Amino acid sequence: MHALDRPVSAFNERLASPDEGGGKFDGTAEDPYGFLYASSDDGAAVCESLLSDIPPTPLGARLLPRIAVVGRALGWIETRRELALVRLAPAFAHVARHLVAERAGSHSATRLCSP
Repeated sequence: MHALDRPVSAFNERLASPDEGGGKFDGTAEDPYGFLYASSDDGAAVCESLLSDIPPTPLGARLLPRIAVVGRALGWIETRRELALVRLAPAFAHVARHLVAERAGSHSATRLCSP
């Protein structure tokens, strides 16, 4: 999913704040990089984009406020050349969410992709 004010293929160039931290895959001033979540499954794209940061209720449900989907859409991209991709296996994603220093996992992942 992407914001309607950005192209579907735009990489997120957001950097983590040195004071407030950032998302689990945000680059830093010392290690800048862009990221783009992509999935061949619409459901996975919706869940990763909208639900991953919402804690479950005691019954295991995740309540998504309507405002979270305003101005967002599913989009499709087609690559024109081979890309080096990082597969975020469920185990890695689970560990990355629970690291005290969240960016440690993402920087390891970017080093795996470096030529």
